[in-house]
Parts: sequence; C-alpha cells; structure tokens
Amino acid sequence: MKRLFSPVCLALIIVLLALLLKDFVRQGIIIPFLKLFWSISSLPQDVFWFFFLGMAAVITWRSLNRWRLPRLEVHGPRMSQPGPIKNLTSLVERARHGVYSKERLARYLGELAIDILASRERLGVEVMKKRLKSGALDVPPDIRAYFQAGLTWDSSYFRKGTRKMLRSQTQTTPLDLDPEIVVEFLEDLLGVDHGV
Repeated sequence: MKRLFSPVCLALIIVLLALLLKDFVRQGIIIPFLKLFWSISSLPQDVFWFFFLGMAAVITWRSLNRWRLPRLEVHGPRMSQPGPIKNLTSLVERARHGVYSKERLARYLGELAIDILASRERLGVEVMKKRLKSGALDVPPDIRAYFQAGLTWDSSYFRKGTRKMLRSQTQTTPLDLDPEIVVEFLEDLLGVDHGV
C-alpha cells in the first residue's frame, strides 16, 4: 500500500503545481523558448551547416590531440642488438656454468654440423638428422653422442629426477665434452686451416 501511495501523491503534487504555475511556465519558459526557436529557424541553412561543421572540426581536433603518442626520449647512446658472434660467445660462457646452457650449446653446434653435412652431401636436413641418430654418419662417437644429446631432449641425462641429477654432478655426460673439440671437428668439415 505504501508503494502505491508514493507515486499517487507525487502525481497529485505535480498536477497541483502545474495548475498553480501555469502562467509562470508559459510566460517565463515556453514563450521565450519559442521566440528563440523562431529566430533560429529564420536563419539561412548555410549558417547551421557552418556551425555544425565547425563543432565537428573542433571535436575532431581535440580527440586527435588527446590520442597523440608520447615521444620516445633517448637518454644516451643507443644499444645495438648483439650479433651472432656475440650470442655464440655468451652461449659458450654460460655453458661452463649449467646443464641447460650446455644443452643449448650442443643443440646449436649440432644444428650447425647438420647444416654443414647436409650442404656438403647435398641432402636434406631431416635425412642428415636420421643418419646422425642411426650412426650412419662418419662422425667420431663422442662428438656424435654430444650432438645427439643436444638435438634430442629425451637424453638419459635429462630423464633423471632433479635429486639424481644433482647427486650425479660427478658423472660425465656427452654434454661434458669440450666445445672446442666440437668446433675443431666443424672446422675440419669446412676445411678451415688450424693455423697456429
């Protein structure tokens, strides 16, 4: 009942105010508004178009200024991207400290060896990978094991649990082969002279 009473009372108050303030609303609001509308409607249409196009231009200009990208400020010399030699150097340095970095270096050198062998034998890379896995390539066994450990993640060294891997730090794995021996093998493949 209270819910129905509020809207009914509000409607009665609005009707009473409208009857009492009828002359004020007519003289103070409606007639001045109609005079303004009539004077605006008597203006030529070109004025309306000019006004609305001007407003559109102002709104567009302000919205474009708001979305302007900030300028990049350079605070010193630009850092250049490291090249392949720098990347390889950092990979060799990191390989001295961790198993994962050793595996990454072995993968890089293994892919490089496969590319060299595939180019020399004029065969596809996948064929050379299959030959490396099967042992059909003329590669020393320790270097073959090094490449296989780098190119296949499921090496027995990585299948061990973390505790076993930490306990077996003294065990040697194919990844413990000195990368310099592998690089010398790659140089021999390319026919590079080992000048002293």
